[in-house]
Amino acid sequence: MENEKVESDFWAEYPKLWRALDGSESIVRNIRRDHRKDDHRLFELAYSCAMAPPHFKNGVIDVANWEGALFHARTMNDFRGVVKLVVDGYAQQAACVAAALYENALFACCLFGDSESRKRYASGKIPGASDLTKKHIQINERLRGKEADLRYRELYSHYKWLCQLKHPTKSAASHSASGTKVADGVYVIMAFPRSINDDASMQDTVLMCSILRLLDSAFAFAKSTRIPESDPQFKKMEELRSECYGLMKAMVMGNAPLPVSLSGSKFSEEYRNLRDG
Repeated sequence: MENEKVESDFWAEYPKLWRALDGSESIVRNIRRDHRKDDHRLFELAYSCAMAPPHFKNGVIDVANWEGALFHARTMNDFRGVVKLVVDGYAQQAACVAAALYENALFACCLFGDSESRKRYASGKIPGASDLTKKHIQINERLRGKEADLRYRELYSHYKWLCQLKHPTKSAASHSASGTKVADGVYVIMAFPRSINDDASMQDTVLMCSILRLLDSAFAFAKSTRIPESDPQFKKMEELRSECYGLMKAMVMGNAPLPVSLSGSKFSEEYRNLRDG
């Protein structure tokens, strides 16, 4: 009879634990707001850049670029999802969405800037993240040779890092569990948000990876409208982007090293060898 009572009480607690997460997330949001007072300004600037191209007075959206616009819109939704998850204290879950954002943003960039990419998409062929990165660097950043190879490794390392958080890796799982640590080697098995107090580097890096790719997509869209770069509206986008860069630099300044990184990986070693060779 006593065992039945314990089991009954235990099950009765589950709904309360789920509801309690709302309060924990609210606390985490408030802590981040106190530590990152420029968050809203940064998010608004990035989103404003993303929204601007279809509203250019002197721009033209060709039928050929409609598919790119669809993936750009998907990128904006991904970005909103990333922000919501990070601010609520779920940076690792935000990284899963950020990895999708990376793919959607660079696919949009390629569709905006390359007829070959549009033909491949029309035939149902969607390249992987590695090929998208190389194509984006070629057609939008216009880099070649060693410069392109270095840039590829810099850019693709963002995606590989996000995927390290998305996939069932030991380092990612260990970091996640440490958020409910109560003693050495003792963890509570439950969902729980992490505040910026002990997860700043993870939160800020996921946000930065997402904002950079959102801006890539926004500027590829802007250029596809054939608006001159001397146009005041394009210049305004550049001003907003520069302010974003400044805010992101300030955001990550002084953060602790990432608890999950590519340091020591073969990919990291290849980059160093190419850079120093």
